[in-house]
Amino acid sequence: MRRTSIFFASLLVICGTLQTTRADEPARLRITDGLFADSGTASLSDTTSIAEPVVTYDSADADSIFAEPSYPWYARTEAIFLRRTPISGQPVVVEDLNAGFGVLNTVERVNANDLSFNNNAQPALGLTIGHQIDNVSVFEASFWGLFHWTSGSVTYGANSLSLNGPIAITTQDFFLADEIAISYVSNLNNLELNYKQTLNGLSLLGGFRLVSLSEDFNIRSHDVDSGTSNYRIKTVNTMIGGQVGAGWNWSSGERFSLELFSKVGVFGNIQRMTQTLSDLNNTLPRLRARDGTTHTGFVGEVGFNAQYRVTEWLTLNGGYRFLWLDGLALAPNQLDFTDVSSPDRTISDSGSSFKLYGPHFGAEVRW
Repeated sequence: MRRTSIFFASLLVICGTLQTTRADEPARLRITDGLFADSGTASLSDTTSIAEPVVTYDSADADSIFAEPSYPWYARTEAIFLRRTPISGQPVVVEDLNAGFGVLNTVERVNANDLSFNNNAQPALGLTIGHQIDNVSVFEASFWGLFHWTSGSVTYGANSLSLNGPIAITTQDFFLADEIAISYVSNLNNLELNYKQTLNGLSLLGGFRLVSLSEDFNIRSHDVDSGTSNYRIKTVNTMIGGQVGAGWNWSSGERFSLELFSKVGVFGNIQRMTQTLSDLNNTLPRLRARDGTTHTGFVGEVGFNAQYRVTEWLTLNGGYRFLWLDGLALAPNQLDFTDVSSPDRTISDSGSSFKLYGPHFGAEVRW
């Protein structure tokens, strides 16, 4: 670990802009210790928090930069609010304007895009536990998630509503029904383990990331003549892999700092899907299908954090983040309206994407 720290620190020094000194005057880098610094000294901190304690370092004693800080452990909690961009859609519910009399004359009533959460912000929890190994190196374990987006619609007809496509005429409850209700639920969680080094305001990061996205898309159709039945699709995406990142930190005085950060990773996405469709008041199974595959996924994240140091052990923070997730199997995009006499269903779309964006607010405690 010490050799790794020396390597990263050396790389950061090369990337930084250290002041050039005369050959007969050895370079000296002064790093303050504690909340209040002596005048004329420079401040060096990890981008994790302005509250990180630092020590005095002289170029004659290189080992002091790797000394353990006074408050090496920290915990940060955040309230996160993320909006989700819409997905591409297809017609789901159509209505026969002739209400079953004569030739079918259908118009679209519900599109899958109508269930796209409409960019509504959802709150969630973020938690980070970190250990500052020395004055430039940090190891963090962080979780944010418990996001729960929901959307739905109810369409009423008079013996006139059907699912789009041939699937309708091969069923009773989904053809010329009186009411069709649709619900869409999506849950997102994120786990990260990262090692980061910061020197002269420049940060480099490497680590591991796991993103879990589970979705449930359910169509409930009611026909007064035959009953109420469901067509349900569930998908699970588990994205696992490594990531790298870079950032920049700027401080104003001893209390305020601003951090810009970015992370990117290419992941293996383990995708799973189930489809079930029942008929005649859910008494007759028409469709039971499962499928799974592995697809390449991508997660990119950029944002900023503003931090205000209240005491040596307490820091308040707030910021904004933007994420792009790609290579996903979303539940609405697996809708298959072909004849149920062909019960095989596979993951038809494994490359969907969406974006997340929103603010976060929290506090950090060190000990």
